[in-house]
Amino acid sequence: MRQPAGKLISGSNGITYELESSTPWGKRGSPIVPRVYRHLFPDEKPPKSLRDILRNKHLNWADLGRDVWIGRRLASLPKSVRQEVAKQLVQVPVPYTAVAIPAGLPLGRVVKLALRVRTRNGVKRLVEQVGEGILDRSLLVEDLIEIPNVGIGTVLDLLCVMESAELNSADLQIKGESGVKRQPEENEPVALQHLRNLAVWALSETGAVTLGDAIRHLTSRPASVEEWRRLNSIELRALAEPCPHPYHNIDRWVANLPERERVLLETRIACRGNPTPLAELAADFGYTRERVRQLEKLLLNQFRHYIRTGDGKPIGWRIDSMRIRFGVAIPEADAQEFLDPPKGSSDYSDLLLRVGGPYIAKMGWWVLKDAIRDDPTQSILERHVDRYGRVSLEQAKQILTGWGLRTAYHERWLSRGGKCRWFEDDLVRWNVPIADKLHFALGRLSKPSTAEDLLAVIEEQRSVKGARNVMSTDDRFKRTSQRLWALSEWGLPEYRGIALSIRKMLEESGGALPIAEVVQRMHSVFRTPENSASAYCHAPLFVIEGEKVRIRRQEEEYIFPVVPKTGVPGMFLLGQDRISILLKVDRNVLRGSGKAIGAGSPTLLRIDPGSARTFTGQDGLSLRVTFSETSLTGPTLGSMRKIAERLRADQGDWLTLRLDLGQGHLESTVTRVNNQQPTWALVGQLTGLADGASLHGLGKALGCSPQEVREVLASRGDDVVILAMPLPE
Repeated sequence: MRQPAGKLISGSNGITYELESSTPWGKRGSPIVPRVYRHLFPDEKPPKSLRDILRNKHLNWADLGRDVWIGRRLASLPKSVRQEVAKQLVQVPVPYTAVAIPAGLPLGRVVKLALRVRTRNGVKRLVEQVGEGILDRSLLVEDLIEIPNVGIGTVLDLLCVMESAELNSADLQIKGESGVKRQPEENEPVALQHLRNLAVWALSETGAVTLGDAIRHLTSRPASVEEWRRLNSIELRALAEPCPHPYHNIDRWVANLPERERVLLETRIACRGNPTPLAELAADFGYTRERVRQLEKLLLNQFRHYIRTGDGKPIGWRIDSMRIRFGVAIPEADAQEFLDPPKGSSDYSDLLLRVGGPYIAKMGWWVLKDAIRDDPTQSILERHVDRYGRVSLEQAKQILTGWGLRTAYHERWLSRGGKCRWFEDDLVRWNVPIADKLHFALGRLSKPSTAEDLLAVIEEQRSVKGARNVMSTDDRFKRTSQRLWALSEWGLPEYRGIALSIRKMLEESGGALPIAEVVQRMHSVFRTPENSASAYCHAPLFVIEGEKVRIRRQEEEYIFPVVPKTGVPGMFLLGQDRISILLKVDRNVLRGSGKAIGAGSPTLLRIDPGSARTFTGQDGLSLRVTFSETSLTGPTLGSMRKIAERLRADQGDWLTLRLDLGQGHLESTVTRVNNQQPTWALVGQLTGLADGASLHGLGKALGCSPQEVREVLASRGDDVVILAMPLPE
């Protein structure tokens, strides 16, 4: 094929080039983003530095053709900006099947374009392979990538410089041309073949109907010459023969493979998610595992070469369409129709996913393996949520678009695996502690609410008591009444329990207040029942003086309550400095909860308000007894879980604690009453009296006469001791 004379040369793509007038990438006249990238990723946002220098924060890749320089005095881009643009371009899928140099151009002249040295050297290596004459077939991006030391940066440079040498209709008219020069007659079969390939591709991989539709899929703007515009009305089916499904082409390719390679493909590459281990295949073939791995790699390379040839091109088109349609990730359900085999064909979806990505299955999605490490989801959920955990969808979508995720999948991607959850129009981060969920719920209700209300909002089966405990230890929450919770930022009065709230009220008043006023204010501010507020005015923290109440001063002596005549339920006097406490082992004891032991017990335990005592046993286990200044029910026994575990106590058993008040010693036993016969020995085990159990001994332990023992025990509710006593003779 002879080389055309003159400066203007027409490529097989119908575009006229003036190669001597090319412009280096990054300078005025050259596109900033190649046409194929502008078409495939039109909504991508360029780096902020580029938008700033072009003074347009709304620019997308679709805007970065040669026209972007119009109206701007800028002659070129700074090197730092060019580097940021290049860095962004190499992060998106490579359009391997895009035309880099169209047929019809003399490759010898392409070398003389305003290319970077690395790019020019790459084209020179092409000249060595193909020759410097007119190309009889278009060279694709993948042809360039296969050249040693040629990377995507070289491809980007060539595409932009080639586009800078294109002439549109106005340029041709200025140069005295009415349109594209027709190639000699001998070129017609080549051009027709390109049209047929275009038609077959468009019918199988796009929704195009006419040639004009197909062209719009390939270029980001209308055709540059009138001849292409006239072709818009040509029906594609008039050019293309019916395109077989790509899987049928793969079937034919597989049928021609040697037996070993066919087994390898079916068991390792196209195995529908269940690859045979290398060791097993190595044993079957009589090879090493490494040799089998090498054969697998060679087979994949053979397939990649096949899909660039005539019969394999429909497969390459399908893989290219898959890359565009899938992006960096797609739900498996949405990809199924694209990957499913036609009737009568084998399933080669695994092969397409591997060659086209590779894509790997992850939480119900097909995800591009190379994109996983750049997944911005965690960064979005850490940096682009408000204080209530609501995700900024606008920012999230910009970031996910930049990552390469299709807009239609943004919200589904963020909410996969329970990471986020929708509440009407709010997408909320949801793989967070329960405290953050309650914080969101309270912010959503925007008013003081009960723990039950908050749990209803988040729709989670949680313990109400557990939710209250969580909020009570988190500074973001504040109680505003016995049942209501608010956010601290709202600045509402804090409810700290009845006694502490009364204390704060008295502190703010600077002295004593009438009990009636305290009761009324507690009810007004915190909705506290009047009887409860009145009762807490008698807590050890306060002193009653007539009709008023004030805070007990530190130096004031606490007057211990008088022990009721019947004593304290479950408590028995064993001696001058020894007492025993009998309690039933229930669920609360086994899980370590404390237990109040009666209003009269401070006197018996000799413990002051605001203090605590610890009793230790010979086995090293201890029991802590505390007496809060706000308690109306006396001291509280601390956790007895370890004691119960050491004694192997079960729910329903009876635990007897013997305390030496002088030495701080602890003895503990467990009794299983079950169906035991009433005996004084059983009474001794329960009460701690041991061998001293009798009517006389019990009377002494209860502070009553022997004749009053049963009556006193009944009034105290110590029925288990009564049932253990033998009937009188």
